[in-house]
Amino acid sequence: MEGVPVVDNLFVYLAMAMTELLVAIHLFGWCLPHRDGFRARVVLSSVVAYLVVELLGWVGFYATPLARSASSSVAVFLVFSLVVVVLVWCLHECYDASIWTLFFCATAAYTMQNLAYGMSEAVNLVIGAQGINYQLAPIVIANAVVTNGLVYALCFRSFIKPMRHGGPVDVEDRRTVLLVAAVILINIGFDLVIGALPEYGVSLARLLVLRLVHMTACVFTLVVEYEMLYNRHLKEETLSLMRMIQEEGKQYAQSKENIEAINIKCHDIRHQIRNLRGRGAVVDEGTLEDIAREVDIYDSGVKTGNEALDVILTEKGLVCEREGIALACIVDGSALGFMAPSDLYSLFGNAVDNAVEAVRLVTTKEMRTINVDVRRRANVVLVHVDNCLVDQPSFVNGLPQTTKADRANHGFGTKSIRMIAERYGGTVTMGASDGVFSLDVMLPAA
Repeated sequence: MEGVPVVDNLFVYLAMAMTELLVAIHLFGWCLPHRDGFRARVVLSSVVAYLVVELLGWVGFYATPLARSASSSVAVFLVFSLVVVVLVWCLHECYDASIWTLFFCATAAYTMQNLAYGMSEAVNLVIGAQGINYQLAPIVIANAVVTNGLVYALCFRSFIKPMRHGGPVDVEDRRTVLLVAAVILINIGFDLVIGALPEYGVSLARLLVLRLVHMTACVFTLVVEYEMLYNRHLKEETLSLMRMIQEEGKQYAQSKENIEAINIKCHDIRHQIRNLRGRGAVVDEGTLEDIAREVDIYDSGVKTGNEALDVILTEKGLVCEREGIALACIVDGSALGFMAPSDLYSLFGNAVDNAVEAVRLVTTKEMRTINVDVRRRANVVLVHVDNCLVDQPSFVNGLPQTTKADRANHGFGTKSIRMIAERYGGTVTMGASDGVFSLDVMLPAA
């Protein structure tokens, strides 16, 4: 958006630049929580933004002594710096987010638009060198459409789309102020310097090199912003996973007590049934058989040779029984004796929970099964879990993506499985084909 425009086309130029900027800020801000009446807010804030920027342009380029002096570049710098504030206000009117998040999106959008502008100016230099008037309306429009389309598409794929996969943008980092300063000084200041150089007879080759440096600076700014956001997401995700694993460790202790209590109660009930039958009490035999059958269900704990695995698979077996799902286990629990009980509980608990959630959607009774297989091969322990599914999941970085709308608070189960496996030097592979989802964990045996 920077550079001193042709005076006769100033207001058209500002309108075009503001259109590019508004598209850019909404590309970055779209995954933020929308305020009520979002569409109306977008329209109204855009109209106000156009009017304010046109007013700033008139004041900066016509109505002030500074604009008419030799230091008019200062006016340009101030006008375009204030545009950042206008963009933040537009974002605030449309999205419900912190001021730091709004500044983050505004500076990122401004940088993206500035990158496109730098490319279009480089094209103008080449066109002008051929003796063609690049300020003709058809050339201006074609140049703007092509360069903005190309740059916005590349930035969307490289920066915006990965940001959206990470959930809502949330920045609470005071370093955002430094980014604002960097955008203003690098993008605006550097561009003004390049724009003034043709008056001093700087060659086309040098101008193109400087434009390339300017565009590189814009890309670097976007990379820095993306890395800031990525590192924040990574830190928050790691903390969430650690909290989840700690909670699952507590849940393991509680589940162990519950399973032990169930086993004691089942033993007592079975003993009472035998006493009733032995005394010849007048009790309907069918009723006793029903009670015994129910007791068998709750007392049929999985025995793997590993207490933690016995607890989690018994607990999940009861869940599967209630859901009408067959849980088939061929498990050598002793092969996993080197793992902490809480890690085993978390790994297998998340694996079976995810499988149960998928099988719930399967209507064919014969396909409502979950298979768990654990065995040792040489110096490696292989864990395999598979289940039928209805919908083919999408995968990102080898992990299936949650289908829930609230991605920020879901999808941690598979990440927890990978974190635990990597903690023991293992690897995780997940895939889906022919209506079957499979999870394979390979762990070096201790």
